[in-house]
Amino acid sequence: MKSLINIDMKPLTKALNKVIANTDKETLGRATLAGLFTFEAYAKLNIKKTFNQQTGFLGSAFETVLDSVSNTNAEGHTGPLAVYGRIQELGGVIRATNAQALVFQTDDGEWHRVKAVTIPARPYMRPAADEHQNDIFDAVGTVLGDAIEGNK
Repeated sequence: MKSLINIDMKPLTKALNKVIANTDKETLGRATLAGLFTFEAYAKLNIKKTFNQQTGFLGSAFETVLDSVSNTNAEGHTGPLAVYGRIQELGGVIRATNAQALVFQTDDGEWHRVKAVTIPARPYMRPAADEHQNDIFDAVGTVLGDAIEGNK
């Protein structure tokens, strides 16, 4: 004998219709930016932890932009403006190309001349997304929830 479970979907349908009715282009844009700014904040905290407070331009200058928005979709991006941000996140090799050597000073005051230097990966963006996904979703949800309740 089959067991049947009846679920009244009217409340869900009503809630979804409310979302559609109260979510416009402006609301989706604000919700997307709320998520992006939350992501940015956690990435900046990771930079401070990863680089022992010596963050300079990497930790201070981010770009957070709403790229496109319609009544049904919004997209944006966030990330550091520092050109060296990507190699810090992913790691890689920097080679001397416009000079015979790279010249730099280390924390101990010693100067070095090398043809290439390997930068280890020091991820700060990926962990911000992975470890704080719920907070990012909550930020988006708060804006959408306010719209649904009519508190734009």
